[in-house]
Amino acid sequence: MRDVYILTEIKSNPMETGLVTRVPELAVILQQDLTLHGPEALTAGEWYAHYGPFSYYEDFGPASFTTIPLGWEEGRFTDPISDRRVVPEDEAEALRKRLSLPPVEQVLEALGEGS
Repeated sequence: MRDVYILTEIKSNPMETGLVTRVPELAVILQQDLTLHGPEALTAGEWYAHYGPFSYYEDFGPASFTTIPLGWEEGRFTDPISDRRVVPEDEAEALRKRLSLPPVEQVLEALGEGS
């Protein structure tokens, strides 16, 4: 089974530090935190951006997932945004069940964030 990395954007993050636009930088930080000695463990995983009403002050619709094609080229992590795809709702529901993801509102409350 592959590792799964889900980056959930929450509206309290300033736009300039948004998670889903900084994936290669976040992968470097994660690689250091996990003391991984190469990019393979991260690039072999499934990466998703997760966003919805909890992400932005504007109404962008219901919660959804987008694949993140994390790669490694020329000694650095890459995220070709043009290769991302929105996960269809039936696949997103299967992903939620497979990972036993709690509702975002529950997680935000535990973090002390208002929804």
